Amino acid sequence: DPEVSSQAIGEMVMERLKKLDEVAYVRFASVHRQFRDIQTLMDELAKLLNESVTDNNSRSSEDIRANM
Repeated sequence: DPEVSSQAIGEMVMERLKKLDEVAYVRFASVHRQFRDIQTLMDELAKLLNESVTDNNSRSSEDIRANM
């Protein structure tokens, strides 16, 4: 059996959490990635917010096309 690193498992967990619960994702990521300062946390939050806005814009475009 090939071994899976704890780093790889942590990354998989974070991807699932990001889709399921953004607050849980940030909490887990802050420990898993060992955020050392507030700027690192803020950078991660900015990425998450940007992805969320992008996803919402994409969904809105899909909804508009579906209703045409």
